[in-house]
Amino acid sequence: MEFINIQNDYTWVVKVLESCLTESQIDASEKIFKQFLGKWGNELPDERREKLVYNFDKLVKSKTVEVRKNHLPNV
Repeated sequence: MEFINIQNDYTWVVKVLESCLTESQIDASEKIFKQFLGKWGNELPDERREKLVYNFDKLVKSKTVEVRKNHLPNV
């Protein structure tokens, strides 16, 4: 049952990241992810936790590129 709660929380954190429009919002989503890890980190096997961290970091980098691209002045 805990797995469902962990997955639901992670899905919500990813949705928060995906909704970001600014870099400060991305920073806030990273803080939310750290809180997620604080809440569930002991429940996750090390390998699973590392995979979630890796995947979230990739999503953050991708979203940061998208946000920066969308805020470049039109030339």
